[in-house]
Amino acid sequence: MLIADAIERVLQEQERYLNGDRDEERESARAERPVAPPEAATAATAPPLDGAQARELTARVRTAPSDVCLLIREAHRRNAAAALGYRSWEHYVRQEFNMSRRRSYELLDQAHVMLAIRDGVPLSGIPHVSPFVAGYIKSHLEDVIAEIRARLTEAPHAGEELAVKRVIDEERKRFADERRQRFAARPAAPPAAEPAPRWDSRRFWQAIEVLASLPPVSDVAPHLSGGTSQQEAQLAHAASWLATLLDRAEERVA
Repeated sequence: MLIADAIERVLQEQERYLNGDRDEERESARAERPVAPPEAATAATAPPLDGAQARELTARVRTAPSDVCLLIREAHRRNAAAALGYRSWEHYVRQEFNMSRRRSYELLDQAHVMLAIRDGVPLSGIPHVSPFVAGYIKSHLEDVIAEIRARLTEAPHAGEELAVKRVIDEERKRFADERRQRFAARPAAPPAAEPAPRWDSRRFWQAIEVLASLPPVSDVAPHLSGGTSQQEAQLAHAASWLATLLDRAEERVA
């Protein structure tokens, strides 16, 4: 399996865990994602890569067992796409990693959130935050950082890793709860309209042939009492329909 495929699979599994139903939640999450590069990917400057460096970094992205988002961030900040001759970032990630531009921005957001938490608390290491939770907390990132600081102040013996994990887990649960509530509040879709029956002239004339071949009405009428109420209603409807049809046919002849 290519590393790009593995990345996509892991992200999909994370999304299913966070949002319950995989397909519906994933499409909704993507619909809410930004289409422009995140601020984190454009604010800082870094020396651009040359061709050899860009090829080496691209190979690391394909084979990295972890921290893929941090490598993607480095590739974006240091313009690996241009160094390898691509006309855009979108073409680079699509060709090299079989990754959509939207997914690459999710990874850039993820790296931004992880580094911002590390630097803002500050922490001795880079915490792990899933791309979907990162997309949720980036709008109130300062509040999350402040909460981690407060936890460390209240219980310094608990350690950085546990404090960060508890806050991120709370954010993950809040994210999932909000999404479930949002989907539960959606109005039920109206039932699909019954498709109009298609005209079939062959079946029509077959039915007329059957009716024309029936015994005389005087022979059939004594047996009608054994029908159900639904069958009697169908008989009345059919009789009315045939009478109307006969009137129309006579009008055309006249």
